[in-house]
Amino acid sequence: MRSRNPHWRAAKRQEDAAELWRRVVDAAQICSVLRARAALLAASPELIDEARSGPLGLITPVIRAAGARKTKAAAAPRELLETVRLALDKGFSADAPCPQVMAWEIWSPPLVTAASYGYEDVCEELLRRGASPSSRNSDGDTALHVAVEQPRVLRQLLRAADFRALVGAENRWRLTPLVSALVASPFKAKHWECALLLAPHALLSDRDLAVLAARRRVPRLASLAHALAVASGRRGLPADAMHWHPAWHWSFPPPDRQAASLLRAHSAQGSPLPPELWLHVLSFCRRGWFAAPAREQSDADEPLLDRAREAVRRRGAGALAAAGADDARSLGLRRRIARS
Repeated sequence: MRSRNPHWRAAKRQEDAAELWRRVVDAAQICSVLRARAALLAASPELIDEARSGPLGLITPVIRAAGARKTKAAAAPRELLETVRLALDKGFSADAPCPQVMAWEIWSPPLVTAASYGYEDVCEELLRRGASPSSRNSDGDTALHVAVEQPRVLRQLLRAADFRALVGAENRWRLTPLVSALVASPFKAKHWECALLLAPHALLSDRDLAVLAARRRVPRLASLAHALAVASGRRGLPADAMHWHPAWHWSFPPPDRQAASLLRAHSAQGSPLPPELWLHVLSFCRRGWFAAPAREQSDADEPLLDRAREAVRRRGAGALAAAGADDARSLGLRRRIARS
């Protein structure tokens, strides 16, 4: 894995890394931020220059050391913030990623690491000192992806326009932050809060809807859309967000959104039907009304289809139920029988 990782070709083993980096990582392995800070303070200019010129980041292991001792609601310890500022003052990069010592192929930049632990102050300091909002870890996660576990950090990041533009960014598994929050398992209150924060800036794609449908999370998406509409002060909303409504237009599949937008634009240009009636007509359309069939008929359907045809020929269409019409595929079978 290390040979395929372009970031660590200059330091393929821990023994190849700079002396100062090894000292800081040794301190991080025993979860001591103070020892890492002492190593930085005691380092000579030559050791600092050697570590700065290398490919391995020095700030990420310090954040991991503090995160290993983090309690559920603890803020960033004062010594961590001081150590991060010290490293930045000495010229270390705010974006240089660092691998895990025991799993060299797993690496993360400082901003993503701080966001995953919920360290708001550290994230703010890194961004103030030039950290890139688009930095990613080895899984392709941005800070927004990992912040779906940390609502306070997510709220802080979304205040910046650079992060709001990354709400649609996909990770290695092509999941956006919003989809990551909705498919979280077990789904907790913090994931719901993060989904509410991300949804106003998101526009779902075909793949997003396919992932949510495959994991049976479309009802959760509908509940999210309804909650957002209620929170925005809309009145007179239907109770079921599974049907189309202007308030949750954004959460429908792209083909459905395009069809609804086209019909509404046509009605505004002098259609025989008034716009209010078009909205009423569209309100009967459920999610995915332009979706393609899930699959073609398989060979396993043939015996059931043959039995159904034989039953129709012998005893009439009323015998279809006895031949297996209660099967989930009976609707498709009826259509094929009618065509044959």
